[in-house]
Amino acid sequence: MRDESPRTIADKKIDFEELDRILLTLGLEKITEVYEGYGSGKWKCENTFAYVYDRAQIFVSLKDNLVHDFWVDGFRFHENGETKNKLKSVLCKIGNEMDLILNDWDLTVVIDLKDESEIEKYLNEEF
Repeated sequence: MRDESPRTIADKKIDFEELDRILLTLGLEKITEVYEGYGSGKWKCENTFAYVYDRAQIFVSLKDNLVHDFWVDGFRFHENGETKNKLKSVLCKIGNEMDLILNDWDLTVVIDLKDESEIEKYLNEEF
């Protein structure tokens, strides 16, 4: 959360292999080559992996086999109930197993990933 002494996800020292196992167990597809860029230029993001379900993506970057950055994209705007339930279970598992919250910088909201009703509100665009 934003406060006077913010903590980053890197401060939590999350073991990448543990997070990787959780995401794969949940049925997400792991992408090992992640690229970024703009215009006609693109470059490979070193030590970065993506996990995909439908159009929802989780990106994880590493440093010394620990999670350095973690961000989600495309978790909102799904109409299919089955997809929303799957994404809710992914976020809930991450919240409970890794003790994480979700900061959505576009919406400027914090979602408690241990609270299924907050996750549902987020996925249903009720913020």
